[in-house]
Amino acid sequence: MKKLLCVGLTLILLSGYTIPIVQAETLESELAIQEEQITEALEEENLELVESEFNPEKETYEIQAENENGELVTLELELGATEIAAEVESVDGELENYHISFDENAYIDGSSVDEEPLEIEITELSTGEVFEAEELEGELSAVAIPLGIPIVWSALLALIKACLVVIASGMTFIAAKSVATSILKNKKKKNHYYARIKGGVLYIGPGATEAQALAWLRKGQSTWSTSKNLAKTIVGKIAKGTPINEIDKQNGKPKKGYYWHYHSANRKPKGHHAFYGTAA
Repeated sequence: MKKLLCVGLTLILLSGYTIPIVQAETLESELAIQEEQITEALEEENLELVESEFNPEKETYEIQAENENGELVTLELELGATEIAAEVESVDGELENYHISFDENAYIDGSSVDEEPLEIEITELSTGEVFEAEELEGELSAVAIPLGIPIVWSALLALIKACLVVIASGMTFIAAKSVATSILKNKKKKNHYYARIKGGVLYIGPGATEAQALAWLRKGQSTWSTSKNLAKTIVGKIAKGTPINEIDKQNGKPKKGYYWHYHSANRKPKGHHAFYGTAA
């Protein structure tokens, strides 16, 4: 099976410059790459992408795919949620609804999805029956399961393999390039969000208060803020001195698709990054 590679950022610590103006073609290119990855991953699972869209007010990413039998599956991924809602529509128009849930300590990404037992459960809402990942992996026909579960399972695996989503600490994080710009346009956006970096890709999770964001950074984790000043402010509370502002560069210019971020003045704790804004 062809292995899909995530296209993202590599963090190299260089001295700061002012934030660049993000050009529309850069964003369109990033989104085109993401959609191509999603399309290829769905095809690997014998599914075809119908549509995908991020709703900034609800902070949910909705994606719909179809299998060769004409069945439609819709997944709704909410930033930070511990469950993913799924709906399956049969060729006869009948609907089945499911919840995909994760262990509170689960960490699932594109590189681990084929290598480790997945801490995932799918609940069929009309009956309350729960199916664990180990029952679904391999030959789905080997267990008695509702008709909609195979397409739900396949769609979920595709989105993880496409690097659209990672599950960390049992919560949903979505690739920043797919949601950051839309979040910034929302008047009701939070100031700070939990974030994760995996395989060179920045992912955004649930909103956070300043206190929560600061506590997260002090654990050596990453955050994403909606402005440069907000990111600088929280990092400035970690250690005395002027926070360090930087981005990876090529030929003296910010690399496209990379994010500006801050570190505390002493770069401690190791591993923390206060990202902000959209990709360069």
